[in-house]
Amino acid sequence: VREPAETGLQRFTAAPHRWEENACRPDYPGALGPHQRFGNWLATALIHLLFGRRHTGLGPFRAIGAESLTVLEMRDPACGWTVEMRIQALRHGLRVVETPVSCRRRRYGSSKVSGSISGSLKAGCKILWTIGRLRFTRAPAPDAPQPPPERL
Repeated sequence: VREPAETGLQRFTAAPHRWEENACRPDYPGALGPHQRFGNWLATALIHLLFGRRHTGLGPFRAIGAESLTVLEMRDPACGWTVEMRIQALRHGLRVVETPVSCRRRRYGSSKVSGSISGSLKAGCKILWTIGRLRFTRAPAPDAPQPPPERL
């Protein structure tokens, strides 16, 4: 997964959860709850609707070169950074490469975000707010047209 981000071709590698036959099911049952699958679907549908690019998922991993990351001028330090990084990469004309990864159910403990309704609602609101904020702020002119995401 590191190779695309290290080639110097100004790429952003995003690793969505691996989906089977384009259904919203991760490799391991119970790895993502219904609210996580719905939130993932909603966020990627809004990115497609508002920014014109289809993504298969938000996923748990991103890789980007330091120079490209600096160009993105990231602002959100919390839950909105996942969608902000994706949208800013598109806006700045970086080539987005999606590489599927597997995910498993957490063995011990529970997530502060997805492990509770209130945590999930707060994170979901922040993600939706970030998508909306970026939709209505001025985008830089990209250097070149953005091709569809690649799969490695």
